[in-house]
Amino acid sequence: MTRAGTKAAVGYSVSHRLVAWVSRNLLGNLEYTVRLGLTKGLKRQGGLGFLPAWTASESAETRFLSSLELAGQVVYDIGAYEGLLTLFFASRAAKVVAFEPNPTTLKRLRRNLELNDFTNVLVVPMGVGAKAATLELTYDSLMTGGASADPSISAALRTVAPHTQTVLIPVDRLDTLLRTLSLPAPHLVKVDVEGMELEVLQGATGLLHHHRPALYIELHGSSPEEKQSRAYALREFLAAQGYSSIYHVESEGREDRPIEGHLYCRVLGVSGAPQ
Repeated sequence: MTRAGTKAAVGYSVSHRLVAWVSRNLLGNLEYTVRLGLTKGLKRQGGLGFLPAWTASESAETRFLSSLELAGQVVYDIGAYEGLLTLFFASRAAKVVAFEPNPTTLKRLRRNLELNDFTNVLVVPMGVGAKAATLELTYDSLMTGGASADPSISAALRTVAPHTQTVLIPVDRLDTLLRTLSLPAPHLVKVDVEGMELEVLQGATGLLHHHRPALYIELHGSSPEEKQSRAYALREFLAAQGYSSIYHVESEGREDRPIEGHLYCRVLGVSGAPQ
């Protein structure tokens, strides 16, 4: 694959980099009230959410997440990053458990929660995977949202990012953390882990079987071919766990075999899942 193709696969477009550079180098630790999107009216550090709403069109993801009924529910945010969706979930759900292993983004996640006085969020400074381990997390210092412990994505990052960094992170099975941390069972599990999606679910088979939460999963891969392979494996795994309703958010359910975007997955007939 060409260098340009690799860059596209890991998501580093010119616009992505420009926004990241402005946010990190010109705005620093600016704290502001968000004026657009899912966290409109909330306070945060990072990003360009201080811009007026007319500067950005509403995305399919924003429309979909806004439509979910989360009142009284428990949400797991796996790969919380700086807390954009954590803040949204916290403003609507009864309880949020946010998993974020990267010390760099963990600090800002905690600050964003403090700015809004949220007391219904438990932050777990760990990664989630198929087994207990210590993994190497690789990330571009400018694009920390693309941090990954997946070997192929980490390798792709190193070919396109001028300043990659690594940090060792603790990882454990979600089934284990559910028990050892006495976590409440989730109604919705959001997974955005840059290529480790299947591993997260493989470490949560007990939770999936006993509690049947809805799943909101972002698809990742270091190349189009890898994305296709991983999306197929993920759908096969979900089918084996009884998740027969799989909705592709960006195409509003029209795309049968998506390899990019977000999947909303449910076990049909389960009461209590976000609708």
